[in-house]
Parts: sequence; structure tokens; C-alpha cells
Amino acid sequence: MVFICCDKKTNETINSQLKPNFYASDTIISPNESVVFTEKSEGDPTSWYWEFQGGTPATSTDKNPEIVYNSLGTFDVKLIVQDNNSSASLVQQNFIRVENLTPVTFDLTWQKSIGEHNLSELVFSFIETSDGGFMSSGSIWHSNENTDVCIVKYDQNLNVVWEKIFSGNYHETGFSLIETNDGSFIVAGSTNSIEGQIQSYNGDYDIFLLKFDINGNVMWTKSYGGSEYESCLKNSLKELADGNLIISGTASSNDGDISRNIGDKDVWLINLNKNGTIIHEKTYGGSQDEYGGQIIINNQELILGFRSRSNDGDFISEGIIVTKMSLNGEIIWVANLEGLNYGKTIIDKTGGYISLIGNTKNRSDFEIIKMDEQGSILWKNSFGGSGQEWGEDLIQFADNSLAVLGTSSSSDGEILNNYGTKDDVILAKLSYSGKLLGLKNFGGSDREWTNSFLEIGNGEFIINASTSSYDYDVINNFGATGIDNWIFKAKEIILE
Repeated sequence: MVFICCDKKTNETINSQLKPNFYASDTIISPNESVVFTEKSEGDPTSWYWEFQGGTPATSTDKNPEIVYNSLGTFDVKLIVQDNNSSASLVQQNFIRVENLTPVTFDLTWQKSIGEHNLSELVFSFIETSDGGFMSSGSIWHSNENTDVCIVKYDQNLNVVWEKIFSGNYHETGFSLIETNDGSFIVAGSTNSIEGQIQSYNGDYDIFLLKFDINGNVMWTKSYGGSEYESCLKNSLKELADGNLIISGTASSNDGDISRNIGDKDVWLINLNKNGTIIHEKTYGGSQDEYGGQIIINNQELILGFRSRSNDGDFISEGIIVTKMSLNGEIIWVANLEGLNYGKTIIDKTGGYISLIGNTKNRSDFEIIKMDEQGSILWKNSFGGSGQEWGEDLIQFADNSLAVLGTSSSSDGEILNNYGTKDDVILAKLSYSGKLLGLKNFGGSDREWTNSFLEIGNGEFIINASTSSYDYDVINNFGATGIDNWIFKAKEIILE
């Protein structure tokens, strides 16, 4: 596990050779725990005066005091040192963090498989609907290797209400699913079909939108692109308060709906009205490839995460990029997340924080990064084993702790168990400052995939996954040679 956190120091010296300094026995603790502070100043001070925000006692003149912290929060520590001639002070801002660090695990409480023999089913988006039920979007792979978009509507008890297949004559994938303000739904994805319900009208692969009602009846379809390759990913479609839409995608064309091409593949941001008509669009990138990622909308601004292989152009940085833009696409700031191999999910839910999950370049571990609203990294944490980890989704809670979803093929390091040699689903929890509180693997002896999960209260989660297993946690698999949609519930268990 690698954990990095940054705090601020403030020094004040009054005609002194003294250089105050100190360290703590721990800087992240649970309520009612104590911290021992050890003074390590230069210049031979003869007296010490400490101030402990949030601590008991709040002040001390001991050289190495022990302080108890009872309340949750982040607290400063100040040290003033003196000798016979002078004094100097040091303030460590946000030095002590008091959090709920109780270890946890997770138990599987319910599960079901949905599928057909010899069909492969993958789910990319899973949402809660306004009627109290749920809905998923993904793809079905047929025996002729063509794919169709699959939408499944569930009631509040996760019984299937209906399942609809939207198809063309080649390949369609439904990546991003939203419920709109009028109670309808839109799925966004990619297609290269030229016939059927979903068609590529421009050439090669296009981005498509398909709007449908609560019963799965198609209201309209649109496609966007040029003569080359265009696509989008999970969480790439958002609705604004006025009903207009924004899509983040990848564009390779320099014709059709795309006004310019900068390199090979560019980030493509499309603003649409509520009927799917383009209002304006813009591409971003450099001389190499950029791959459009996921977006969130916050206070009339959008935050976009994507991958860049260029070191020139709009972002002048290679790697995983997070950028804040106006809704018109004007760049406000750009942050490069060095060391991250890819970033899958970004959220901005409480406290102005931006969190992102992905995996590391060198070890392919889970990596979670938390930034402030200006794009500065507050902390990052990686964990995993000797196998391959893939971070897929995040949920941020009111106390700024995080639930993390992904897959792993490891059975060592922090990942202590795997039911086979292939990927299991991993559910983990991290504290406010990124400390790993616990995790659990779910699956069977074959491979599992996952992209989305929801928190439904009382520490319980619904995980929408896919499986090719038929043992251990997976009770049924309807496609003996294929992949089933596997949906299960897991409950957080506090370990004393």
C-alpha cells in the first residue's frame, strides 16, 4: 500500500537561530485516541509551548506531550520554542486527522444471475430510477460476434420488469444511461451499424443516443460523428437543469459533425438540446491520441477526466488528465495525475472534493486520488497484490469516506483471497483521508467483471456485475459458455 498526504507548514522566527520542528506518533487516528508529539527542533531550545486545536489538553509546556483527540475533524498543531535570547514558532496546518477508522468487511446477502445460454452479457451502467426501481444498460454478444444494446428495468426488489434489446446489423454498445427530467431515459454508446434501430449515419463508428420511456418504448434515436471512429464511455452523458445534454467522447474525424481534428484521436465535447440536436461542439487534444472520458456537472461547470498521449496542444501533458471547464467548453484549469495508468470514475459530491479511481502504471494496483476544487491533490492511495487490479467505480459518503468497486486477480498483498486465478469483484472502503478500512472479494473460479454499484442505505450496496463462473458466490449461470449479468447485494460489517 502506498499512501501520500500533504499538509501545510508555517514558520515564524524572531531574531533566532532556532528552527522548530516535531513529528507525531500518528497523524490519522480514531476518536478518543492519543498522539505523542516529539520535539525535534534545531538550536537547543530551553522551553516549549504547544497549542493543540481540538486536543485535550489544548496547550502544554512539556517537551514531548501526549494529547487525546475526542472529536472528528482536521486540526492544526503549533509549537513555540525559546532559548535565553529568542523564540521561533511552527504551525502544522491540518496536521492531525480524527476519523472513523473502524475496520470493516462485507457479506454477500442476496444475488441472482440473468442471461441466456451461449450469450455474453456485460453491464456498463446501473442507475436508481425515480419510481424506486433500477435500470441497467450494457451489451449482449451474439454467436456471430455482433453486439446489441441491452436495457433491463428492475422493480425495487430487483425483479426484472422488462428487458429490451436495441439492435442494428453490426455492433452496438450501451455505455452511459441517465434518467431525464421528464421521466424518460437516454442511453449513449457507440455503433457501426447501417441498418436497424441504431444506425451509424456518418461512417465507421458513431456515438449514438437513444431515448425511451419508462416502458422501453423508443422515442427517438440520433447518431453523431464523421467518416472515422467516434465513441463514448460510461458516465459520459449528463443532463443539465434546462433539459439540454452534454456528451464527452472520442473523435477521429475531421468532417461530418466534427469541426476540426487536432491529432489522431481527440476529446470531443458535444452540447445538445433536449431533442438531441447539436447546439455546439468542440474538440481538444494534441498531436497524439486523446480518449474522452467521464464528466460531472457542478455549479454550472463541468469536470472532465480523460487520457492523453500528447505533450503538446490544449493540455501540454501526457497521462490521465482532469480538467474543469465552463459549460461552453472553456478550460478553467488542468491537472495531470502522474503515475496513474487510467482513470475510470470521477465524482464531486460533498465538500468540494473531486475523487477519481483508476490503477497505477507500475504495479497495476488500485489507485484512488482525492483533489480539491482547484485540482490540487490532497491525497492518493494505492493498494492491491501481485496480480492485476482495475478500479471501476466510487461512492462518496457525507463524511467524505469512500466505497470502492473494482476487480482483481490477486490473492496476496491487501487482496487476501481469490476464488480462482482470474478476476473477482472487489468491494472496499476507505476513510476520509484514504486509509483502507477493509475489503472483500466476490465471484467464482472463473472471471467476473463489474462497472457500477449503488448504495441503498444502512451500509448495503447493489453491485451490477457480469460472470462466467458457476460456483462459490455465483449460484446460477445460464450461459455455460457465455457471460451472465450477475447482480448481488453486499452489506458492510463493522469489525470490533
